[in-house]
Amino acid sequence: MKRRAKARPLLFAAFFLSSVLPLFLFGAAFWPTLHRFLDEDLRSAAASNLAAAAVQVQAQVFDRPRSVLPSILMLAERFGQGRGGAALDEILEAFAVARPEYAAFLVVDRAGRIEASRGRALAAAGSAYALRARPVPGDVAFSKPFLEEGRLLAEASFANPRRTVVGFLDLDVISSRFVLATSSPNDRAGILDEQGYFVACSDPSRIMDRTPLGFGRPSRAGLTLVLDQGLAYFSSSMPIRGSGWQAVYLSSRAEAEAPLRAFLGRLALVAAASVAGSFAIAVVLQRSLAEPLAHLASRIGMIAAGRYEERLGDTALEEFQGIAVAFNAMADSIQRRDREIQRSEERYRLLFLANRVPALLVLGGSGQLRDANDAAEAYYGYSREELRGMRLSELEAGGGPGPGRTLSAAGGADGLAARHRLRSGALRDVELHAGPISIDEEPHFLVVVFDVTRRRIAEERMASALEEKTLLLKEVYHRVKNNLQIISSLLNMQASVAGDGEVSVALRDGQDRVYAMALVHELVYQMGDLSSIDVAEYASRLATHVADAYSAERELLGFELDELRLELERAIPFGLALNEILSNAFKYASRSAVTLSLRVEGAEGGRALLRVEDGGPGMPEGGPSARSSSLGISLIRGLAEQLHGEVSWSPGREGRGTAVVLSFPLTPPDPDGGRS
Repeated sequence: MKRRAKARPLLFAAFFLSSVLPLFLFGAAFWPTLHRFLDEDLRSAAASNLAAAAVQVQAQVFDRPRSVLPSILMLAERFGQGRGGAALDEILEAFAVARPEYAAFLVVDRAGRIEASRGRALAAAGSAYALRARPVPGDVAFSKPFLEEGRLLAEASFANPRRTVVGFLDLDVISSRFVLATSSPNDRAGILDEQGYFVACSDPSRIMDRTPLGFGRPSRAGLTLVLDQGLAYFSSSMPIRGSGWQAVYLSSRAEAEAPLRAFLGRLALVAAASVAGSFAIAVVLQRSLAEPLAHLASRIGMIAAGRYEERLGDTALEEFQGIAVAFNAMADSIQRRDREIQRSEERYRLLFLANRVPALLVLGGSGQLRDANDAAEAYYGYSREELRGMRLSELEAGGGPGPGRTLSAAGGADGLAARHRLRSGALRDVELHAGPISIDEEPHFLVVVFDVTRRRIAEERMASALEEKTLLLKEVYHRVKNNLQIISSLLNMQASVAGDGEVSVALRDGQDRVYAMALVHELVYQMGDLSSIDVAEYASRLATHVADAYSAERELLGFELDELRLELERAIPFGLALNEILSNAFKYASRSAVTLSLRVEGAEGGRALLRVEDGGPGMPEGGPSARSSSLGISLIRGLAEQLHGEVSWSPGREGRGTAVVLSFPLTPPDPDGGRS
């Protein structure tokens, strides 16, 4: 006999899992997220602090000497001549008072003798001084850090052919300013030299401790995990421009991972409280619900066995009384549905047999015909018994694609197109519409057959007529394009023999305008869509043609074109306007670059913005006047009006050249006032 599980351990297990499992899932779900956010915060803080430290180093250690030392040298050259060392001492005194980060200043002559000094007594005036870093004229040279009188210094020098100014950077003073660059007292920020030694650090003890910082393995945060003086840090660094040094920021690992440890501790406390509460609830529920559940289970088993007359009686608990009422209602509902199913099957048989449209009942797995109505017998010419012995694929002319694929496709909104062969041998185009049903727990399809032979013949005739008209229309566009090319060639020949230069230019301008129209018809002829053209392709080809006409290099052309299609009646004025704008650009901009951009703003109801910008001499402020007599300007304005748009002239970027902007709606206005 099969051993049954007891309710008490299951109940306790259920409540235990219900209390612990959500916490476990919560922790598993949010642990990676918390890790990611903490890592991102750590990376962001380290990058920000590192950038601040690097900027501070760059400004104080490298950029400031590049301004201070040349200034001292310039003043020494200007005011030190004829006044001796006293004037130089005054200059050095003025600079040293305002710049505590400098331990000393020296002025050394061409022979290497000290002319003046301010700060620490590194050498007496008149004595020789050996530079640690030889400066290149016009640039500041920096030496490696060195110890002098217990202070860590770095030499910066700037020279001209007569003198050299030397400044000694006090790296201890610079280190004191790194304290403000750290987010926490436990973090460290500083500068490392080429060997990895600290030359400046927010922790001054690291400067005197001549132990290099060793970089360790990469951490989960994408930083480097290092040990420094027995403490773990997340390290990030970046090189300092103009030197072999690098700025480094060390974030305390203990502080970075403190939120994770706090999260785990609190999650453990919540889990313990949930387990204790679940245990108490399980004890109470087991004592209160075991007997009522057993009673309900026995009555439910009777109803499940088909004894619908059995009903659940009253119970002491209000909640179980509600369950009893629900199960009693379920038994009543099952009885009603059983009677409804019987009536539904009767209605199905009547509708299936009496339907005047051919209908077939098909077994889903094999495609076997299980039944057919009277209309199907009359349509196919087979008796019902003969149809029941056939498969659906046997009705297909030349065999079908298989019952599963056929019936699945026939279940769509458009049905399935097929060709069936009648008993007489005649072929008929049909559409099959199938609906899945279940009979005796077997999948079936109710297939309705519609004869569409006449419709197919009509569609083929319409398709043939449409193809013929399309070919004729393409031929018209082709001939128009050829005629326009002939006109263009005639204008070219006439321009070649014209003696007057202005007449020749006018003829060639007319030739370009004819080409712009011919190109529209050529693109329409080449594309499958005869109603519109691709504006991007049209604009690029037209721009290349105009550039060749003015002997401009194609490399001077720049394109930024969005996708846009224009109807033929709008493409021609657009092309003529673009031709005039490009002609003006290449005519007056000489060998400068020309940029052509087309932007589409908004969807339906939006606008297209054509912008042509050149680097030529530009136009008068405000663009051409409204009374300009230029034929090209007049054409551009007239063509913009045909497009229901506007055109404007303005200086190009950075105030150079000319920018022409043609703006027009994507959808032309309706003559009645709306959008067409």
